[in-house]
Amino acid sequence: MILRPVVTISTAIIISSEIKNCQILSSKFVGYIGDISYVLYLVHWPLIAIFPPYTVQNYLFLIVTTFLVSAFLHHIYEQKYLTLEWKPTVLLLTVLILGNGFLQINIRREGFWKHDYPSDIQQIIDTNRAQLPYSWSHEPKRFECTEEKIEEQIEDNRVFGYGSCIRGNGNFSIMMIGNSYVMSLRNPIRTQFSSNYSDFRYISLAAGYGLYSDTPTSHLSLEISRKNVERYKPDVLFILARHSPSIKQPIQEDDQRVQEMNINIKFYEKFVKKIVILDAVPLFPLGFVDIFLQNVVHRPEALESLNLDRRIADKEMKLAKKRFSMLKCTKCQETFRMRKDIQCLRGLAISFVLSFHLAPNLFVNGFLGVDIFFVISGFLMAKNLTSLDLMDIHNILRFYYRRFRRILPMYLLSVFAIVIMVHLFLPDFLWENNNRYSLASLFLITNQLVIHDQADYFYEFLSASSSMNAFLHLWSLSVEMQFYLLVPFIFLGLQFLKNDYLKITASLFITVFTFIGFAMILDKFAFNFMFLRLWQFSAGFIALFWIKINKSKLPEKSETEKKWSSPINQNDLVIMALSIISLCLLPSVINVLFLRPVVTLATSFIIGCEAQNVQLLTSKTLGYIGDISYVMYLVHWPIISIFLSSGIKSYIYCIILIFVISILFHHLFEKQYLKLDMKGIFPLLLLLISINAYSQYSVRYDSFWNSTYPAEVQKYVDANKAQLPFSWALEPKKDECVKEDLKDNSIFASSNFGYEGYGIYADSYWSEKALNISKTKIELHKPDVLFITAKFDFHFRQLQIWIFRYPPSLRDSITENDTKIEQMNDNIKFYEKFAKKIYILNSHPEYRMNFMNLFLRSLLTHPDDLESLHLNRIQAEKQMKNVKKRFSMIKCSKCHFFDLSHVFEENDKYLTFDRDQQLSFVDNTLHLSVAGLKLCQSDFENIAKEIMGSM
Repeated sequence: MILRPVVTISTAIIISSEIKNCQILSSKFVGYIGDISYVLYLVHWPLIAIFPPYTVQNYLFLIVTTFLVSAFLHHIYEQKYLTLEWKPTVLLLTVLILGNGFLQINIRREGFWKHDYPSDIQQIIDTNRAQLPYSWSHEPKRFECTEEKIEEQIEDNRVFGYGSCIRGNGNFSIMMIGNSYVMSLRNPIRTQFSSNYSDFRYISLAAGYGLYSDTPTSHLSLEISRKNVERYKPDVLFILARHSPSIKQPIQEDDQRVQEMNINIKFYEKFVKKIVILDAVPLFPLGFVDIFLQNVVHRPEALESLNLDRRIADKEMKLAKKRFSMLKCTKCQETFRMRKDIQCLRGLAISFVLSFHLAPNLFVNGFLGVDIFFVISGFLMAKNLTSLDLMDIHNILRFYYRRFRRILPMYLLSVFAIVIMVHLFLPDFLWENNNRYSLASLFLITNQLVIHDQADYFYEFLSASSSMNAFLHLWSLSVEMQFYLLVPFIFLGLQFLKNDYLKITASLFITVFTFIGFAMILDKFAFNFMFLRLWQFSAGFIALFWIKINKSKLPEKSETEKKWSSPINQNDLVIMALSIISLCLLPSVINVLFLRPVVTLATSFIIGCEAQNVQLLTSKTLGYIGDISYVMYLVHWPIISIFLSSGIKSYIYCIILIFVISILFHHLFEKQYLKLDMKGIFPLLLLLISINAYSQYSVRYDSFWNSTYPAEVQKYVDANKAQLPFSWALEPKKDECVKEDLKDNSIFASSNFGYEGYGIYADSYWSEKALNISKTKIELHKPDVLFITAKFDFHFRQLQIWIFRYPPSLRDSITENDTKIEQMNDNIKFYEKFAKKIYILNSHPEYRMNFMNLFLRSLLTHPDDLESLHLNRIQAEKQMKNVKKRFSMIKCSKCHFFDLSHVFEENDKYLTFDRDQQLSFVDNTLHLSVAGLKLCQSDFENIAKEIMGSM
């Protein structure tokens, strides 16, 4: 509107001026182009249209060909016919007119012009042409929608569609407004509702953008759309449009387009319950099918060049997306914006968890995949709740319904399947603990049962990762479900804050203070307690509010106005964050109090960046693993805990089984129940709860599940079970020892979280407490002989005994002026004041938690693998090396070190069971069993004789 009249007037001025001394207007080259300009104008476009330029070579070819053809026709034809008199000219025109007439008839009737293509090319052409002119003209269900006469005054050619589709059997109504995109997306979206709606209407108008208008036509379309929304009051309103170029113009302060959209959104919100808006989509060229087929036939090697450049397309959509992000709407939801990066993060998280559970000694940090899930959950819950008015209790109830609808059906089916698997494939002595955890899982309090079991030092094996507890992994889902119950009330409080800056500040405070609590509280408790995990969920809140703040900012006026540009862009930072997350796969232990917050913040940063061009976060494979990650998390641990053995074939079998079952459950059950409405979900949940209740009763009281073993095997099982729970509970002379009250309120009588009495060393708050109590009692009783023993309890009459399990920190490398050695020497010096002799048990091989159960299971199901349960002597001694070296550096004149490991030695192994009697030397709690203690009896006799002979 500005340039056209300016160019027109400028041309008129130049012509009227008759300038003779302007160099460009006297150029021979420009003048020659003017001479051939008529021919050049006629031939240039056919050449460009037929041979479109997609490469530099094509551009050069077209330019050269256009000028050559123009020059040739100008000299050979144009200049010649201009010299003819009127009679030859009339004759020439007659021949050309008749020739064109014949050609028009001939190309329509004669088969001469038809092309024969190879069959595969012809099939591609036919398939694509079958999609023309529009997708909606070929839909199988297009006849289910009826066109109606529009009441408002508008030309028929501006109405693509107006009417309603057959009524459904649901309880909510749907309306679609917009331009031709409504017709394109009408039935594909409607099909997904499976008739679970009451009424379905659509309005598809030329320049119908639904939210704004920028021409008289679009203004009329907007008015018609508003009137129909007010008339029919749909429960759900879809606004589906290919948006006008005007929405891609630079955003101004107090942008009029944004204001207009907010006014129309506010109008729609009066009449509808939910608004779904199609975000900006890439702009495809008109006539694309023809361009595509032309390349299929003539330039198949150039087909890839037809795909849109993602960065250019994203740049074109940037301002439109930014305007949408500035909408003020509590009922709106942008559609078709699946966060591929979040799905890929889910894929990474489940891969880390799976790797850790398959090979915990190799992928020692893989358990942090669960922490990534927590951050993602925090972000998604924040995204859902920020668009709701939480002062309305119905919105909170709807939130709970959606969460339970998403989680519970698959969860309850998994619990039922695991119960069956446990009683079919695990020995009966493992049922009791699994039954306890299955019941806790049904009530979504698995994490609380884990806390309860870990609170007792002698029963923490029940909740250890080696316990063959097929329900142990459900602790994290219990934490998540408890978080879902709390989070609406967190956001109810955040809604009172006026802007996103205050909300992100509040989220930051939640993250910092709950992390401090997490770091200070005993790790076994904090690990499973939802309130102390809140900092990871709130890291997801921060990501959401960061996105909202960034989207609310006005874009910079121009790139050229930037004074400085960082050489590191956002994608580089995302890649760095991914590198931090990849530390979860590192085969060496990293301090978890450092790695956990770093991985949490890196995940939050990646989510907040909304990265779209990072290859790892756009991987289809990783995205698909993310899609099935919920099912995979539910099924992977039961399969591993029940079926995994030490062989490579077992690993391959378990991995394949995990993926196959996950894919089947995802497609055949998870995706299907997510399509159900409330009328379908509640009966399904009732059915799943019922079968779980029956299975809980059946496995406890029905004889159907009882296992029978051969008599010899049963004898071995009974003999080993007779050694449980602890060796000292079975001693003939245990009644000769009387348990006394410790009389120290600083130690919890019923809770031993982190409580380790090391005797000569402390490395934590609770071990410091235990050490002080030990020193107090020794000073009080002044024993002649002091035993500091390791890993197991044994009792000598009339001797003081202090229990000592060496901490992993004693295995650290020895440094100059080693503080651990100095501390041990200080405590030994203290003990020497009161005791005449001090006997210290030297370092002993480290056994696996739940070893007895592992041994019995192998005895019953994998007897050929029993030998693999013995400890590798070289590895065990490598673990004990620094501990023994530290003991050798203790300065003590009254100390005697005694070693029990030699009685278990056999060539390159430390034996863990008696081959003849099939008796385990170790119980489930890392202590020696009765059978193991019998091997040590001669050593105990020698020590006792030595003491009695010298006292």
